[in-house]
Amino acid sequence: MIYTVTLNPALDKTYRSTDFAAGSVNKITLLRQDPGGKGVNVSKLLSKLGCPSCACCLLGGRAGTEVNAMLGSFGLDYIAEPITGTTRTNIKISDSTGITTELNEAGPGFDSTGFNGLKEKLYAKVSKGDIVVLSGSLPIGAPDTVYADMIGDLKAKGCKVAVDCSGKALDLALEAGPYFAKPNNEELGIAGDFEEALAKARELISMGVEKVIVSLGANGAVYCDKDICLRSYPADITPVCTTGCGDSMVAGMCYAMANDMDTRAAFEFACACSEAAAITDGSDAPECDSVNSFIGNIRIEEAD
Repeated sequence: MIYTVTLNPALDKTYRSTDFAAGSVNKITLLRQDPGGKGVNVSKLLSKLGCPSCACCLLGGRAGTEVNAMLGSFGLDYIAEPITGTTRTNIKISDSTGITTELNEAGPGFDSTGFNGLKEKLYAKVSKGDIVVLSGSLPIGAPDTVYADMIGDLKAKGCKVAVDCSGKALDLALEAGPYFAKPNNEELGIAGDFEEALAKARELISMGVEKVIVSLGANGAVYCDKDICLRSYPADITPVCTTGCGDSMVAGMCYAMANDMDTRAAFEFACACSEAAAITDGSDAPECDSVNSFIGNIRIEEAD
């Protein structure tokens, strides 16, 4: 089973404006609302791929009520623990070139009672061999050690933990030795250069992370484990919205791990999920046919 944990979920509102320009009156050609937050996005794609998952999140206020209803309407298995604050609303604005401008609220303060309740329910459900995805920003005031502490607890239960976050929380999580990590170049403080990303991925493997993908946006991605390093080159696409591409890559890799795909196929599938997300509106998850259309069209090379 795959569990996703989103401690700072969101109500995502996506607007498309053909010729969006700051400081001008912009006409909206599309508006959609989705349950958001990195872990929720992972669960949405896993659901479309036919892979069972449970989305665990903290929800509060009117926006939280909307997200809760959406999760139910999507048919997702989920655990929503109530908090006293109000779930954030994030605005995404995409133009005709696929460039996305995001206005993300910080979200509510850390509710330790809600967090402990969610953690207790999660720990009661997981078992050896389960995959647990810890992803996204932490609530305001949450200890930076939250993910690192959870990694230790979940590893003790025999779970494989995947991490996708940023800042000090990422640094501490990587030191705790997750099974899989998917930072991007900005989160690692490096340029979008392949050689630098490869060196950083190898460094993370030496620290005890089992599998690493460093995503490089339009420059592709790097994969490393103790046996092999690979590089992917992106397909030739015109992006619609880049929101959720990294989350889709995490979902693809977790799907591959759950289905025992070989290394090269797993990396290609993860990249295909990311490419498909880039041509999908808002933070909606791409369809299976879209993901599969990229298989065989993404160049994968072994890195020296």
